[in-house]
Parts: sequence; structure tokens; C-alpha cells
Amino acid sequence: MIVHVDGDAFFASVYQATHPETKGKPVAIGKERAIATAVSYEAKARGVKRGMLISEIKRICPDCIIASSNYYIYETFCRKMIAIVDRYSPTVERYSIDEVFTEMDDPIAALQMKEEIERSLNITVSLGMAETKCLAKIGSNFDKPSGYVVIMPEKREIGR
Repeated sequence: MIVHVDGDAFFASVYQATHPETKGKPVAIGKERAIATAVSYEAKARGVKRGMLISEIKRICPDCIIASSNYYIYETFCRKMIAIVDRYSPTVERYSIDEVFTEMDDPIAALQMKEEIERSLNITVSLGMAETKCLAKIGSNFDKPSGYVVIMPEKREIGR
């Protein structure tokens, strides 16, 4: 089975993990560009969207914390996530800065890996497990944040 691990609102979540006083508060990343490149789930709940101008964010969500991107920190978190995945499976493929594919046959071990990532990095990740990369990626996007979806081959149906 293929497992897709996807960091939830990754840049905003990493900011919240490295600035604990912002946990649970609306956060938008992209101050240096004057446009939101990532937003926390708390900001999304208040109507903030990725691609929105910072001036518009401040209008609709005055208490939103606006932060600059820090790619060094994002890369550090990515490497830590990969190191954890590597302990569970010898096959690890980095897909992007916040996404990893791996191979595992045990859904319980996959869930333990997900929980270790979340506990160790203080961020949430969503996990999809299926027989193909495409289905695994669909699974990880199905129940965000902190989702865990296993698509078993015998349960999959194709409809018209």
C-alpha cells in the first residue's frame, strides 16, 4: 500500500508550532509579498483565503497574525517529518516541502507514524493510504485537518 502524508496548512502550522503563543489564533503567511501564501484553519474559519491581499485580510479579520515566510524553518520541519517516516518504512519519496509518499502494509503502523509526526513536530498531518499514489493523495485530502483515510482495494468501487 502507498501512504501519502500531507502537512495541514503547513506554513501556518509551522509558524504556530514555532510561536506557541499563536496556537489557536488566525495566522496568515506572506507578509513579505503582501498576499497570503498560507493560512491557518482558524483564519480559514474567519473567511481568510490563500491568495488574499494582506490589506483585505486585516479588514475581514483584524486580529489575524500576519507573518513572513521562513523557508529554512519549513525545510527543517520537512526533514524532521521525513526522518520519522523513514523509521517506519525504507521507501520514502519527498513529493513537496509538506508531502511525502511511502510504502506500508499495516494501517495501524501508518496511524502510529502519523501520531508520532504530530506529537514530535506539534503540527497536524493528514494521511491517506491506498493501492496507488493518486488514491492515497485523494485519501489524505478527504478529511482535513488531521485526517486518516485508508482506501482498501476490496472496498473501492468504480461507478459511472
